[in-house]
Amino acid sequence: GEVVVSFKDFVILPYDGGFLNKNSRKESVATEIYDYQWEATELEKTYAHTTDYNDVILAGATQNLVQQFSREFDGNVYSVDEEIEESYFLKILELLRNRMSQKQRGQFSVLINETDYDKYGFIIGMLKSASKENPRVKTKFISIASMNVKTGNELVQILKNENLDEQAEVRYLNGTRAVKSASSVPQNQISDLRIKEGGVYLITGGAGGIGSVFAEHIAKTQGTQLILTGRRTNNDTIRKYTESLPNAQYYACDVTKYEDVENVIQTILTDYKKIDGIIHCAGIGLASTIIEKTETEIYKVLPPKIAGVKNLDK
Repeated sequence: GEVVVSFKDFVILPYDGGFLNKNSRKESVATEIYDYQWEATELEKTYAHTTDYNDVILAGATQNLVQQFSREFDGNVYSVDEEIEESYFLKILELLRNRMSQKQRGQFSVLINETDYDKYGFIIGMLKSASKENPRVKTKFISIASMNVKTGNELVQILKNENLDEQAEVRYLNGTRAVKSASSVPQNQISDLRIKEGGVYLITGGAGGIGSVFAEHIAKTQGTQLILTGRRTNNDTIRKYTESLPNAQYYACDVTKYEDVENVIQTILTDYKKIDGIIHCAGIGLASTIIEKTETEIYKVLPPKIAGVKNLDK
C-alpha cells in the first residue's frame, strides 16, 4: 500500500526493565501453561467496515446444501471436499492467496461440520496468519453441529451475523455459540506435566533445532531416558550430540511412514517398558508468506506434521 510514515536510521534497543523494582519482578516469575478452551460467548457486532467481497468455503458439505446456500447467500460460495489434508489446504490457499493479492477489503470464511473438526480444523492457523499479513482480509473459521439442507437458511443467517463479529474461530453446538481461546492452566494441575525422574521420553526431530532444546532440558532431570529420532541416518555429528546427553539413544525414523514409527515405538516399549511423553518436533522449516508459498513447499512441510501426528497417535 501507500507509505504513510517512514523512519530513517531507526534503532531498537533491548529493554532491561530498569525502571521496575527488580525484587518484585523476580517474585512474579512463574511457569504459565495455556490450553485452548471453548467458552460460551455472545456475538459482538463490532466489525463496521464496508466490504468488497464475501467468500465462504463449505468443507465437506453435500452438493444439495451447496446449491441451497448459493441461492440464499449474498456472496461467493465454494465447495471443498478433498479427503487428503494437503489437497484441502492447497484449495483454501489458492482461494485465499487470490484475495490477499487484491487491494480490496472482504470476508473469507470456512464452514465445517463439528464432527469434521479433527480433519479440517488445522486450517485456522493459515486463516489467522492471512489476516495478520493482510488486515484487509477478515478471516473466520466456523464449525457447526450439523450442516445439512434443513439448516441451510440457518447457516446463511449465522454467517451474516458472524461477518459483523471479529472473533477468528467460533463453534455452534447444542444451541450455544462458543469462541475458542487460550486460558491459563491452574497451578495445581501443572505438577502433573513436570518431567519425571526416570521417565522415558520420545522426541521426534530431537537431534536438531527446537528438538535439541527439549532434549537438553529433559536430560537435566535425573535418570531420564531420551529416544531421539530423525530422518537422517546416524552419523558422526548425531552420534557426538547423542553422547553429550546422559542416557540418550538415536533412531533413524521418517514419521510420515507408519512402519518407521511403529518400529521405534515397539523398540521403546520392549527396551524400557513405557513411554512417559512424546514431543513431536519433526518437520521441515520453509518460512515464507502466504502469497509466496508454493505447492512444492506445502508437500514438504505438511506431511511430517499431519501424517506424523496421525502415525504417532496410532
